Amino acid sequence: MSVSHAGWMLLLSLPALAAFTGGRAPLLPGRALPRAIARGTCMQSSGGGGGATDIFDMASLIGASLARPGAGAFVAGYRAEPSLDYKNPTMDLPIREFSETLPSIRPAKPLELYEYEACPFCRKVREALSMLDLDVVVYPCPRSGTRYRAKVTDMGGKAQFPYLVDPNTKFASYESDRIIRYLFQTYGDGIVPLPLTLGPLTSASASLVSAFRMGKGRQAKPGLPQAPAQPLEFWSYEASPFCRVVRERLCELELAHKVVTVARGSPKREQLVELAGKMQVPYLVDPNTGTQMFESADINAYLDRTYGPGGSSEAPAPASTPAPEEPPAQEVKVFPAALTRAPCMSTRMLQLSVSGDSGVCSCAECVDLIFRCGCRTRRRALARRRSPWRLNCWTSLGKMTDDSLSPKVRAHWSPRLVRL
Repeated sequence: MSVSHAGWMLLLSLPALAAFTGGRAPLLPGRALPRAIARGTCMQSSGGGGGATDIFDMASLIGASLARPGAGAFVAGYRAEPSLDYKNPTMDLPIREFSETLPSIRPAKPLELYEYEACPFCRKVREALSMLDLDVVVYPCPRSGTRYRAKVTDMGGKAQFPYLVDPNTKFASYESDRIIRYLFQTYGDGIVPLPLTLGPLTSASASLVSAFRMGKGRQAKPGLPQAPAQPLEFWSYEASPFCRVVRERLCELELAHKVVTVARGSPKREQLVELAGKMQVPYLVDPNTGTQMFESADINAYLDRTYGPGGSSEAPAPASTPAPEEPPAQEVKVFPAALTRAPCMSTRMLQLSVSGDSGVCSCAECVDLIFRCGCRTRRRALARRRSPWRLNCWTSLGKMTDDSLSPKVRAHWSPRLVRL
């Protein structure tokens, strides 16, 4: 493929790339694009999150994203609605993005994933984690890797990937499809999205991503220095092509890192704005050196310089600051499996809570889950945090009274409420 052909491929793919770069395609000022195509390089804008990239590398990144269109770009149950009193951190527009299906309860401890970037089955699990807005500590296990592959063999009995460990429920398993079902049943609404349920077609398209990237993120680099003391923190989401570049380098350098997922519709996008001043990915935080940075090219250059072959991972420690107090760990509540098959889950769970079943709690968070399967109007109110179940911190279902409900909600739910 010639440079001119690659340039036109890039131009035709820019509209599709907008879905993965925060709502706008990376545009080039003035006459920079023709000159960039002519010399075989392309400059990404700040909205895209990278630096100068070879034109062929850029084309392969776009092709890899188009091979799995939208998978891992949006949270499950994604919805966008106009809201005049809200400013979207990504698009600077009065549009609120949220999920209608994800529960407010999140795992107290991040999940642990042993995988490598080029593996198509690992990619399916990463897409599921991004859709469920779950944070995960990734332990890269590329071929010829020496840091974490042996640990997987010790834990599970074989060097097969992906391997997921959930310290909250003691779940541990190989097999991507089983892991995905577990994640959606435990931290979602139990329904696996279509992009992850197409069987061989899903695996084939996930393999196509690795083909576009020509196996990057598959092999560990030799002669690596000692691993850093603490995992790095990486803000990203699976579908972003610029995050993919950094993930490949993290895998090749065998650097453990905590992935903070910020797909479209994630409330953590606002947290990133508060932390870094703007919503842009990839964003890397290195607690070992106190380094914080955007831009995929800058991040990769920093990783090579600090943790690459010939580098020194013994960087100066950041200035000591008092550690912020962490909120108390939130216990993950596991509900009876039979409830997932109940035609009216809310009524069944209310009845179980009245009977004192130990599997169901009546705290405010559980009330949120109990009523999440109600009518469409109520679900949308929950997502906008305008529901009485979110605004009032009840500790008992017995405090629910008809006076605390709107007329429309009262008409829908009063016949179904079970009093304590």
